[in-house]
This record gives sequence, C-alpha cells and structure tokens, in this order.
Amino acid sequence: MNISLSNEERNLIARSWVRYQSGSQPSYLSGNRTPEPDYKKVLSLDGDIWPYEDSPFDVLYDLNYDAPDIAYDIVLRIAEITDDERLLAYLAAGPLEALISHHDEAEKYLTKFKKLVATSAKHKHLLSMVWF
Repeated sequence: MNISLSNEERNLIARSWVRYQSGSQPSYLSGNRTPEPDYKKVLSLDGDIWPYEDSPFDVLYDLNYDAPDIAYDIVLRIAEITDDERLLAYLAAGPLEALISHHDEAEKYLTKFKKLVATSAKHKHLLSMVWF
C-alpha cells in the first residue's frame, strides 16, 4: 500500500495521539453500551481538524502495518512532544514495540532506534519499556 502523509498530517496524528491518550476513554468492548465517540468532533480542537473516522490509536496502529516508515516517524514525533511518563509507556508498549519487536521488518526499525538510543536518554528510556 502506498501511503503518503505530509509533515502537517504527521504532526496532527502525533498531537492527536497525545491528546487522545491523555484523556480518559471508556472501554468500547462489546459489553459496554457507551457509544464510541465521534472522533472528528472530539479531536477537532485547538485549530486541529481530525479527518479520520477512527481514533489516533487506531490510525497509528494501521500505519504500523500499512506504512511503517510513516508510523516510525510519527512515533518519534510523539516522543518529541511529550514528557508524560504514562504516555511514553503507552508509546513504548504500543506503537514502538509493534515496530521494533513484532513487525516483519523489526530489525530495520530496531537498528534505526538503537542509533537514537546512543545519543538520547529519552529514547533509551523508551526502549527500556519495550517488551521483546
């Protein structure tokens, strides 16, 4: 699949992922009768317009498999914009782990990430939270 996202679109996904993970979302499991929110309304604030039907979590998850280079770039952008320990743990145990541990090209992304770890305490900390 050939997906192309501009820098602004990538930044929007990163900002929205942080915003989404910072809030308290109810579980939308089958037993829960709470309707899933309209993400276009929920996330379209502070000048951002969320163009996707799915949550930022789901959009980034799909990119991990459909456009892993873009997902990797967005993961790095998320790491740049937050120092919240809980969000960094979610980032490490979710999208980053999927790329560097469970992806078909995991070795490629792990090698790239190790280069960042050598010069960045934050990236080293993120890597320490990934389950291999």
